[in-house]
Amino acid sequence: MTGRVARRLGWTVAALLGLLSVAGMLTIGPFVLPVALGLVAILLWTGGRGVAAGIVVAAAAYPFLLMALANAEGPVSGCRTIGAEQVCEDILDPRPFRAVAVGCFVLGSAIAVLGRRRRSKPTPPQ
Repeated sequence: MTGRVARRLGWTVAALLGLLSVAGMLTIGPFVLPVALGLVAILLWTGGRGVAAGIVVAAAAYPFLLMALANAEGPVSGCRTIGAEQVCEDILDPRPFRAVAVGCFVLGSAIAVLGRRRRSKPTPPQ
């Protein structure tokens, strides 16, 4: 297996582990996420820090967007009656989650653009 294929396979596995950790946020997610982050750290350390680091930072916005969507009606705290049941819930304010998501996406995009520029900088003629 060539180095390029191994790196792509590594990024694919890291992405799948990241998706699994977000999908299982309340069950196995906290246990899978350190493995995914460790794999990402290894892949970034071994090369390709420019664009890949930007993509990783931008992808970190996803869980915050999920939390903002889950709390879209917030901030609310109270109880309501549905049929014969009474449901009490606290819905958080979605604005901090949105702000962090936008910050991650903007920062990741800037890192990716700067990494691409630095990587494709032409060499002066000799």
